[in-house]
Amino acid sequence: MRVPRATHLIITANTRETAEKLRDIVSQFLEMRGLTLSEEKTAITHIDDGFDFLGWTFRKFKGKLIVKPSKNSVKTLIGKCATIILKQGKADSQSEIIRRLNQVIRGWTNYHRHVVANRAFSHVNNTLYLLLQQWAKHRHPNKNKWWRINKYWHEKNGKRWLFMSEEYSLINLRRIAIVRHPKLQISKNPFIHEEYFSKRKMKLKSLFAARNGEEMLEPYERETLTYGS
Repeated sequence: MRVPRATHLIITANTRETAEKLRDIVSQFLEMRGLTLSEEKTAITHIDDGFDFLGWTFRKFKGKLIVKPSKNSVKTLIGKCATIILKQGKADSQSEIIRRLNQVIRGWTNYHRHVVANRAFSHVNNTLYLLLQQWAKHRHPNKNKWWRINKYWHEKNGKRWLFMSEEYSLINLRRIAIVRHPKLQISKNPFIHEEYFSKRKMKLKSLFAARNGEEMLEPYERETLTYGS
């Protein structure tokens, strides 16, 4: 027996009443095919109040739609990094800590770098600094703060405060440029304008492959990239 994969979708409507009717229609449509609409994960909300979807928060501010990393996505990332630094990395070398952190950070930032993410990136960067300070203190409890900073944080090519070893340098999220995602031309039809969609798909895949981030994404994030192309 083959179990259908979970599907995420957004349905927009002009009024709450219309949205409730659409929810019932979708629920009936799925039931006829032996599927169910998750009541726990289904919500009807106003765009001004916002909602979370695939790791992003969608919300309108003064009539303008803003998309940014969701609080839960940021919290999950920090949790992963804290585990690497404070639990799994107590006895690891600085190079190993940086290598593992960069894998997680690169995948997460590649996914979010096309939305309003500067504030989230800065918050994660500050939190990583505090976590790494705790890691350094655990390794050198009898040394003062400035000794630990001079040992693990260095300057390279005019960039100061880099947590780096001879092999690796930790990604600084504050220096990651925000690149807006190429907008889809809604006038284009995938069955008619095949060349447009082929070029767009190649452009998106090359964009992610160039940054070596696609392999670090979660399965649902790779699915978003595929269907979003």
